[in-house]
Amino acid sequence: MADDSDGMEMGTPPPISRSLEIALGDQEVVTIDLDSLDQSTDDVIAVLQDARCRVLIWTQLASEYWRRGWLESAQKITNAAVEFFKLERDRESLAPVYLLLANIQIDSSRAAPKMKLESAQLDVLGNALLKDVYLSEATALMNHAGAFQSSADLSFLTRGIHQLARHSTINEALSTFQDILQVKPTNVVALHGKARILYMQRKYRDSLQIYQRILRLSPQARPDPRIGIGLCLWQLGEKQKAKKAWERCLELDSGHWVPQLLLGLEALNASKDPQKTEEQRRQAYATGSKYIERSFHGNQKNGATANCLSEYFIRRGEQRKALKLAERAIQFADSITVLSEGHLRAGRVAHLEERYDDAINHYNHAKNLPLASIGIAQCHIKRGETAAAIHALDTMLSSSETQNTTEAMIMLASLRASERPGLSSAETAADKLKARELYERVKKSATAHTNGSAKKMNGATSSASVVKKASWMSDMEMHLELARLWETEDAQKALIAYQDARRNSASTPKGVDPRIVNNIAVLIHQDGSINEARSFYEESLSIVSTTWAADEQMDAVSTTVLYNLARIYEDQGDMSMAKEAYDKLLQRHPEYIDAKVRLSHMLLASNRSNDAHTVLKQALDSQ
Repeated sequence: MADDSDGMEMGTPPPISRSLEIALGDQEVVTIDLDSLDQSTDDVIAVLQDARCRVLIWTQLASEYWRRGWLESAQKITNAAVEFFKLERDRESLAPVYLLLANIQIDSSRAAPKMKLESAQLDVLGNALLKDVYLSEATALMNHAGAFQSSADLSFLTRGIHQLARHSTINEALSTFQDILQVKPTNVVALHGKARILYMQRKYRDSLQIYQRILRLSPQARPDPRIGIGLCLWQLGEKQKAKKAWERCLELDSGHWVPQLLLGLEALNASKDPQKTEEQRRQAYATGSKYIERSFHGNQKNGATANCLSEYFIRRGEQRKALKLAERAIQFADSITVLSEGHLRAGRVAHLEERYDDAINHYNHAKNLPLASIGIAQCHIKRGETAAAIHALDTMLSSSETQNTTEAMIMLASLRASERPGLSSAETAADKLKARELYERVKKSATAHTNGSAKKMNGATSSASVVKKASWMSDMEMHLELARLWETEDAQKALIAYQDARRNSASTPKGVDPRIVNNIAVLIHQDGSINEARSFYEESLSIVSTTWAADEQMDAVSTTVLYNLARIYEDQGDMSMAKEAYDKLLQRHPEYIDAKVRLSHMLLASNRSNDAHTVLKQALDSQ
């Protein structure tokens, strides 16, 4: 799940009265209604200057604008305050203003891109400043504040928040927040910072306790501690409790984008739950998509939200929208995971649009994700570069983290099983051996997964609970390929693969493929089970003449099956049935030499030499 990315607020809390009274001289008092502010600050700054207000009033007003999200307005007031107190030569008042400005810059960095994608096609950022620019400016402002006498609490808090914003200095941030808490254990901002760092360090139970303490100390704290509580509960396996925490957060602030994002991700996860019905998964996906869309409207500069929406538009076939959101995710990513997933989706869009160079470039930036390496292989296949595709998959499967990726093993096995020009017979044999090994790894992995799932479900009360079969296990072509690989090496394994293929073909619109049934019959025939083989041949012939009759390839199939059936009649000693089958076959295809040879052999065995000679002569003449 996403980290609690809602920024920690600094600055002076808004006054309880919700209005400020500012005296202009001895007679006039100006009242500023804090609930009726607009983003224009010119009049407010003029009043503050004319009244020669002390620094607390300046920072209170700037903080109020900041609290509303009007960062530009807040910055104008603080910049005016700097100029005012410089003219007044009031060095003591400059420190809190510089620190407030530093916090505004840190907050601005949260909505700034981490990097600019040079190859961006749709989400072009132009002159937008990068996150590091804002953080560097905050550093300079903190240094300015350090030159003057300032509140130790405010200075330490600003430093801790700045260290946390950089991510690379979270250990230093933790030390800073702990120093503050030793002096003031109830400092909510420091508690919030410590809780976030413990969460990032995967100390979820410790983080949870601090978030719960924040909630007790300050139920209206921002960011809402319920977000952090839910994140910790989720990681501790208490997913329903996590969901309730986020729902409560959304009840208190219906426009808050963070709980909407988290509830959206929770619903999207639920849509993948194999224990749910198809309708329940469909509803969960629709609910999750709505939450994500609302979250994006609340904050269009969050990488995780952009990633989710990009996936949504890819599924809808709206590739241009998906690409723009993927580029947004890449540029505003605040973690390696979000960055990689952004590149993955941008690669998928380029892949769909047949821009294979662009696709491979994006996939290469996401190679820590198995789907990216699979995407690279698919692009090479599309370009006819089989060797490059095999290399990409071999490299992926050599990594300890991705060595058991089922989809990659199946794809690589299929590539190695196919005939490739330019390979020697020894190289082809080695490829087929590797293909068999890969398929065996896949089957063992599937068996282990199924057994493990069954054990977990042992004792479940719901009769609807089933172990969901992986989609690739229903891939008829994969089982057929495996069967062909084993035909000359292990007839029993080939037979099992053909039987798996038959089960899967039964669920296709046309039903069981008669060619698969014929192949099963051949293997059983070769094994000596004559009666069973005859039953399968007859079944195959029946399917050819009924459900598959309209297929244009069925004439060749019926010819093959009828010949095999005639052979089985011979093996059973039923010469009458065998002759009838050969005669029927030759009526359809008089040029069928093998049938004439077998028929002449039967005539010779019956001491009908002249008839046998005639049939054999016909066979030779037809060559």
